[in-house]
Amino acid sequence: MDNLAKEIRDVKLKITSLLSKRSSHICLYPGCKEKAILSHSISKSILSLIAKNGKIIEPIFDRNCVKGTFEEALKDNRINLKLKENGLSKASTFKGFCHEHDNSIFTNIDNRGIVTQRDIFLQLYRTACMYFFTYNIISEAEQKNVHGYEYNSNSEFEQKIPISLDKIIFLLNDLLIDFPELDKPISIKPDEIFVTRPFSNKINLNIEIFYKKIDFLCPLALQKDFTVSMDGIFQHSIIVVTPSKESTNLIILCHPSITGQYGKFFQNKIGLLNLIESIIMSDADFYLAPDEFNKWDTQKIKFLEEDYYFFNERKFLQEYDFSLFDELRTELCSDLPESLKAHEMAKISHIPKRKTFKERNNSMSCQTIRDRQKKINFTGNKTGLSYPIGTV
Repeated sequence: MDNLAKEIRDVKLKITSLLSKRSSHICLYPGCKEKAILSHSISKSILSLIAKNGKIIEPIFDRNCVKGTFEEALKDNRINLKLKENGLSKASTFKGFCHEHDNSIFTNIDNRGIVTQRDIFLQLYRTACMYFFTYNIISEAEQKNVHGYEYNSNSEFEQKIPISLDKIIFLLNDLLIDFPELDKPISIKPDEIFVTRPFSNKINLNIEIFYKKIDFLCPLALQKDFTVSMDGIFQHSIIVVTPSKESTNLIILCHPSITGQYGKFFQNKIGLLNLIESIIMSDADFYLAPDEFNKWDTQKIKFLEEDYYFFNERKFLQEYDFSLFDELRTELCSDLPESLKAHEMAKISHIPKRKTFKERNNSMSCQTIRDRQKKINFTGNKTGLSYPIGTV
């Protein structure tokens, strides 16, 4: 296992190399062979709404750990993750599209944000491509460093599940062509939800897409790809949250069987804030307004960094028990019944107790192995590509 630990450490270094600005990748647009540039998965213009002096705050992992560094960090109860400043030119970027397609496809959403149904599909397409790109990078890095095996990635699993990222991308790509009715502006009231079941003659995918314009401004943007298991069936579900000038856009793509899991948060504004905080603390890619981050004291930052790192401790869409946005939570609680108000305000006044760092780290390692085994059991590892060792 010592050799395996070293190989996994080498994978992290390879991933960093493949994700670097110097790496070369081909445009993800179908049929294009041009080199990809650094594309934004969330528009720079959208991120600028929460930025300060061209900077945002985001969780950044240090993959460039030399031999012994990570083990020493664990011994000292330290994690290789920090909430740090990042410039708008780098935030949410990936080598996804060539210059021509990055500009021609996403011009409308870059210039005006979410206005039409096509804009919703554009944002989901961009986010799905970013995760597809990242997963392929991880797979490539693992196969080059773990004796030709995948370890955390599992290509066979991705090909077998009914709602996979490549199928989502194929569907959305088809919807970006023609269909002029998609260019009609979406008009919904604050208490309404826009729901669509997109279909294509080229691919049959049973998904629903929800869009809600939340009438409060949450000072962040985020995107998250969940792999959800319902009744033994695995599928991807994508969530994107973006700011506008005075409100917050929420987009959800999921299988109809998961709709109720999200819908329980839609009863009131505090429920929507709880949904956003739950997604953030589920290992989402998020980008936070520096003005909001500067309100957090050192104790809160350390607590949130560690909770974010040990995201596996929480179940899918489990309500988070600590407040990220204290002022917004206080404002949204003003009209709540006293019992619910007390429950929500306690998230501000009390820091929850957690297990020791060693216990949390051991639990995360075991959970990672169990997750790997679920995927291997689902596929049977017929290709033999997944690393065969790893049981608890």
